[in-house]
Amino acid sequence: MKEKKSGKVGERAQQGWIWGVGGLLAASAFLLYGTFTWHPPEEIRPLKVAIGIWPGSETFVYARETGLLPREEVQLVEMSWSSATKVAFANRVVDAAVVSLDEVLRLLESRNDVRVVMVVGFSQGGDALLARTGVKSLAELRGRRIGAELNSVGSFVLSTALEDAGMPEGSLDPVAMNLAEMETAYMAGELDAVVTGEPWTTRLKAKGAVELFSSRHMNRDVCRVLVVREEILVERPDDIVRLVSAHFQARPLLQSGGDAKALKIIKRRLGVSDEDYKVVMSNMEMPDAGENLRMLGGELPTLRSLANSVAKKMVRQRLLAASPKAEDWMTAEFLKE
Repeated sequence: MKEKKSGKVGERAQQGWIWGVGGLLAASAFLLYGTFTWHPPEEIRPLKVAIGIWPGSETFVYARETGLLPREEVQLVEMSWSSATKVAFANRVVDAAVVSLDEVLRLLESRNDVRVVMVVGFSQGGDALLARTGVKSLAELRGRRIGAELNSVGSFVLSTALEDAGMPEGSLDPVAMNLAEMETAYMAGELDAVVTGEPWTTRLKAKGAVELFSSRHMNRDVCRVLVVREEILVERPDDIVRLVSAHFQARPLLQSGGDAKALKIIKRRLGVSDEDYKVVMSNMEMPDAGENLRMLGGELPTLRSLANSVAKKMVRQRLLAASPKAEDWMTAEFLKE
């Protein structure tokens, strides 16, 4: 009887061992499956927006400093000059950028994913050709050193100034420099004239430079816009709406005075005094949301007409090979929100 009982105990022990091993194997298989199939949640990176040193772009800086644009959601990539923002956008380093309209037309020559979602501002004298005291005409600059940022709005302003003065293309031989370098070179006596933009226009005028030509003579041709890559519009529409909305919230505060701390940071970025800041802002027109909607929306957007006019001038000035054929490079969808 004892042997029989001991045999049953052995059987149960063996069954328990089998079940235990089976459970371990099942658990191991489950863990192994989880290891290969589980993926950590994808971290959402902040939207990258390139801005140069230009007063109209400061709406985004103001929005960042006052919390309208949380830093974890939008990263402002601050550039020292305008053409750098175009290069960063073209090389897909950033998702969006503030660039001039003539730079948009240059981008459209080589790519079809550029989308203008908002007009940031028009230059009303902020972009200018400045020379030393005593120089009274462009003709006097023949053979002299003129600083200019090529492949950007500077070359467009210079070509238009020559055209306006009845001087043939090539009459002047500009020295390629970015805007920050130009101020240093001019003050060191290495340049006789510069084609520059705000805040350098106001800063150099305060140091004695005289204006020979400016964007005030170009109607609205010198225009800066917010461009976004098409794929970003599809993938992150809410972020673009937030960016556009922050601009329009910051716009009146930037112009009339708002958060003192944020404005102090902006003036330091621009390198201007309180008085010069007022001058800088007066040389620029920033359309509101309603005008933006009229410019980018409808069957005949006025921005398209302006772009066609600018493109014709650039082709004539040999700054552009041909006017862009595509007509889907602007959208008003994010203004409607």
